[in-house]
Amino acid sequence: MLYMHKSTADSGVDFTLNQGVPEATITLTGPSVLRVNISHAVTVAAYSGSTLLSTKTFTAAGTGVFLTALPAGTYKLRLTGAPASGFAGRVNLHTGVELQHVNSAGYKPVKHQNSVEHKLTDGSSFMIDFVTEAKYENTLKVNLCEPALTSILETLYNERKPLSFVSEVHPKGEWIVNWTGAWDFKPTTNIIGNGLSGTIHLKEATG
Repeated sequence: MLYMHKSTADSGVDFTLNQGVPEATITLTGPSVLRVNISHAVTVAAYSGSTLLSTKTFTAAGTGVFLTALPAGTYKLRLTGAPASGFAGRVNLHTGVELQHVNSAGYKPVKHQNSVEHKLTDGSSFMIDFVTEAKYENTLKVNLCEPALTSILETLYNERKPLSFVSEVHPKGEWIVNWTGAWDFKPTTNIIGNGLSGTIHLKEATG
């Protein structure tokens, strides 16, 4: 799965649960990526009423992406495997999306090394590589994007601030990136209702 969201949280909810009270309530004012800061290994599930929306197992204490793109509303977080002494955590809510319509052929993460080519008078050349860490760069081709999702993406684009990009299929997992280039989303076809398509250019932010 691929996620993109504001790198800073819009809001957050602290909670303490134990085996006797295995539930907490969160309220979202808009589509959000949920990041859970947890104190123990535990399985967390999100419900709307009695309907299970998503579940994820965290194998150790830390921070992880849990669920994304829930619409505004009130939800329950329930857990299993909580220690008897209690489970402390925080849900940070970030405006963001799960990128569900990314063309896999258009998901091309690359790394760039800095180098300079020096040409000599005899026509030969040599390269000087700067000893710097390779920087992440990616191009995402998004197809059939619904208007609501497109609206959130445009909100992120208009932020003009570093974003968090999370890839669950890449070993590193997460980067702080800038969305560069133009906003080029347009109707996918001439058929109304087929959504919009566009390109997202991401470059790793400095720092």
